Amino acid sequence: MNTRMTNLHGSQTLAGRVEGQASSHSGGKHRAFSARGFTILEVMIAMGIFVIAFVAVAAIFPAGAYLQKQTMAEIQGKSVADSAKALLAAKPFSATTLDAAILPGASWAVSAVPGLNGTWPLGDRSFPSNAATPEEGSYFWVPLVRRTITPAPNANDWQVFVFVLRRDNNVTWTKTAAWANPGDASTVPGVMMITGASSGDTFTFSGFSNAAPRSIRIGDQILDRWGTIYLVKDVSDTTLKVTGNFVPRSGTAITATQIWIAPSQWPASGGDRPTPTLQIIGPITNAVK
Repeated sequence: MNTRMTNLHGSQTLAGRVEGQASSHSGGKHRAFSARGFTILEVMIAMGIFVIAFVAVAAIFPAGAYLQKQTMAEIQGKSVADSAKALLAAKPFSATTLDAAILPGASWAVSAVPGLNGTWPLGDRSFPSNAATPEEGSYFWVPLVRRTITPAPNANDWQVFVFVLRRDNNVTWTKTAAWANPGDASTVPGVMMITGASSGDTFTFSGFSNAAPRSIRIGDQILDRWGTIYLVKDVSDTTLKVTGNFVPRSGTAITATQIWIAPSQWPASGGDRPTPTLQIIGPITNAVK
């Protein structure tokens, strides 16, 4: 019997325990060095997961920036609309002047304001007011009027609508006398009338050689001849469709043959720019006296 390792009762001595512990530590080190590493396949899978996660996170930033820009434009558009209503209330149109200037044939129809820049110069319709020149403003508003009876000498015989627009630095507009703001600079967006025929939720264009549809976007607001505001839900080369149906003139079955829009660019060359309309407001009260 080895007395150095085991006592008389067969229990392990201190020397035996120390030797056993040393053996255990030696064995542990051997097992650690022999542990299996990652295979190439596992590394590639991990890298693939990382790349997918990185791309997904990176995609959030441009979308967030775009949404922030849109939100700011909508907030500014509301400020411009509030400003326009306040200005019109402070300096309303004259019912007798409008009645004399707009032909009787335009009764019940939304019309451009005759001599707009004489009544409301661009400097009053440009926002912000501290821009170097009115043409360099970021936002604008353009009014239109509607006579509800003929003659219309009283304030309550008129309705006023306002297009709130934003300027696109990369676009100019070639306006004609048929536009609502023909006297504004070419860098200022405009409001134009399109002729056609409406039935149900569809308006069919006429006489624009497919140019007008390229200037309208899904989600745009438009204003019809009788003063109803619609949201565009679809556009083709020959027609547009709105949410709901076109409403006939009050008390009649006469549907709209004209709509007012703010085109993305004119003449339309591909229509790759967003339309400038932020919102259409109206009828505005206290805008005619």
